[in-house]
Amino acid sequence: MSTKQRFVEVFPCRIMHIPIEILTDIFAVIYQDEGRSKPYCLRTFAALARTCRRFKEPALNALWKDMDDFMPLVLCLPEGVRERTAVKGRSQIQWVS
Repeated sequence: MSTKQRFVEVFPCRIMHIPIEILTDIFAVIYQDEGRSKPYCLRTFAALARTCRRFKEPALNALWKDMDDFMPLVLCLPEGVRERTAVKGRSQIQWVS
């Protein structure tokens, strides 16, 4: 028996039994934490969404819940559809025709 198999037997994964509603509430507390900056929370939710399948949906919901502008959404488009340029220190998106 490998070390990984023994670890799984000794410490079974119980995360799959936590209801989505509870995870959503936990992520809401993380989002509303006044001591944290918004970029910190967004990085945290992005990391949580990649942690396991169970965290993916509630973490992505929290990540996209409150957007200040459409730039993150536009940046999800493929490179062939958009072109990013910098003008006077500001980033701009131009559509490729």
